Amino acid sequence: MSSTSQINLREDQYHTSELINEAVKKDLRIKEVSVTILKRKYGEIKKGRDWIYGYYFAKTIIKTRWR
Repeated sequence: MSSTSQINLREDQYHTSELINEAVKKDLRIKEVSVTILKRKYGEIKKGRDWIYGYYFAKTIIKTRWR
């Protein structure tokens, strides 16, 4: 069984914070890896540019920690 199969993601957004919190709670190893992100050619950024995005991000972190 792979480590990622032990994690159940429930949120519609903010998967990274949910994934990290769940991995820590299950004592899984976390490794940082360098990646290159290319500039978008089409579409728009989906992240909010105001405090509301930060609020929902924090809410996801808290919900994941209390599960």
